[in-house]
Amino acid sequence: MKSVILKISLPFFLTCFSIGMNAQNYFGYRAGINLANVSKTEDGFITKERIPGITAHLLLDFTLADNLSLQPELGFLQKGYRKTITLFGEKRYATTIHYVDISASLKYRFGSKKLKGHVLAGPYAGLAISGKTKDLDDGSTNDVRIEEGGGINRPDLGLTFGAGVGIPIREGDLFLDARYLLGLVIMANDLDNGDLKNRGFNFSLGYIFRIGR
Repeated sequence: MKSVILKISLPFFLTCFSIGMNAQNYFGYRAGINLANVSKTEDGFITKERIPGITAHLLLDFTLADNLSLQPELGFLQKGYRKTITLFGEKRYATTIHYVDISASLKYRFGSKKLKGHVLAGPYAGLAISGKTKDLDDGSTNDVRIEEGGGINRPDLGLTFGAGVGIPIREGDLFLDARYLLGLVIMANDLDNGDLKNRGFNFSLGYIFRIGR
């Protein structure tokens, strides 16, 4: 697992370093909560309830035009779903999957110097590294299999759509960010629920500052 994370993160940070040597580029970070669930093709035991997870990302913002920039990110993201089984009494479970996540969004900026706004959209790629299913009634947990066929598929691909607002603080901007995550590939095939795809509402607080000349 460590070697996989290293292979993903090293090229990203090398890119950040090379781009950061130029003017009008920004580096930052954001962290918050991801309210996750999944879409499904069959009516089974998975509910529409959302499961809260952690999101934490490093980001780079470099200018393409006056109000347009490209924002690649690298981070950690928790996704998952809830299940209620009612065959012999009611049993409730929550499955949380941990992902290493990379995205690249086009970002349009607007507003004034005192209050800044932005909208963004772009693709993301995730790699599942581990997961757990928790019995919400007795608190016990079991590891989730991360493998093709019979478990959680390791890769996840999708789109991100978001918007945010920021205010200047010291040498950078403090911002609030809201996003919708739309999974496009099957993250698992469940016997009762069919094909599952990740969904999520992502809310985070972050800080971005200028780098380079």
